[in-house]
Amino acid sequence: MEDVPIDAVIPARGRSSVIDDDGRVNRISYELCVLTQLRDRIRSKEIWVVGADRYRNPDDDLPKDFEIRRDAYYTGLNLPDARAFTASIRQALEH
Repeated sequence: MEDVPIDAVIPARGRSSVIDDDGRVNRISYELCVLTQLRDRIRSKEIWVVGADRYRNPDDDLPKDFEIRRDAYYTGLNLPDARAFTASIRQALEH
């Protein structure tokens, strides 16, 4: 019998459909759950596909000089300071 990863692969809400009352793993349910997790993580670019365009490594989307010019790129986005932004949101929610 093979040991299959459960904790890092199967979310708590899906374990009852994957593991029966005797502790045995239902292979079909397990595989469907794994494939669903893989799909979700590919879509969020947590996992990427080598050679793909849409699901490529997100680091490849950055300019080649990003590490050198990081501050200039962030300044170009014209985003507010994170602390000031959250403080203004907090203040608006309190009112």
